Amino acid sequence: PPTPGTPSASVQSDGREPNPVVEMFLGAVKAGDDKTAESLLTKKALQETSARELRVAPPGSETASFTIEGVELIGEGTGAHVLSTWTEGVEGEKYTDEYLWVLRKDPAGWRIAGMITKPFEDQPPVALDFEDPDHMLAQQEAVEEEAARRYQAAAALENAPPQDGSVGRQEFGVGQNGPEGLQGMPIDPNTAAAPSNKPPLQR
Repeated sequence: PPTPGTPSASVQSDGREPNPVVEMFLGAVKAGDDKTAESLLTKKALQETSARELRVAPPGSETASFTIEGVELIGEGTGAHVLSTWTEGVEGEKYTDEYLWVLRKDPAGWRIAGMITKPFEDQPPVALDFEDPDHMLAQQEAVEEEAARRYQAAAALENAPPQDGSVGRQEFGVGQNGPEGLQGMPIDPNTAAAPSNKPPLQR
């Protein structure tokens, strides 16, 4: 058996499969339990987002609900995609978005490395790599600019003055003051998948 102090002795996998990890993460997000949510990120994702003071989930919401739709192993079993839905709002104001969570096997077990969503039906899915904040923020900025452009174009067609360019919904995303911008659309894991010969979201 390994002696105390060796990596295999100091870090043990919790044995959870990808689905329960995402379920626990979304449950923690809904409850506003940031500590638990952060503990379910990969070690690198937590280090990178903490260093930049970035959040990768919206504030807790008692009215939110979610479902786990399925899992697909990728990268010869070193990664996984877990499809989920997230529903916000009350009564007639409800909306549901889909998110494809990207997980990687850390020494501690399956952990969340990023998220794939489809902000616009006529454009390809967007991958947010929590382990690469610069790329993640650039992706989100591009989405927000496109959302603002579309909002202003729609406002011009209606002959109404544009507002602040926001899409008016609080989505999963990242930002120093909370989530911003991303709208979920139905995702096809086959078109959203990271290259199968690499761990998820690793370039």
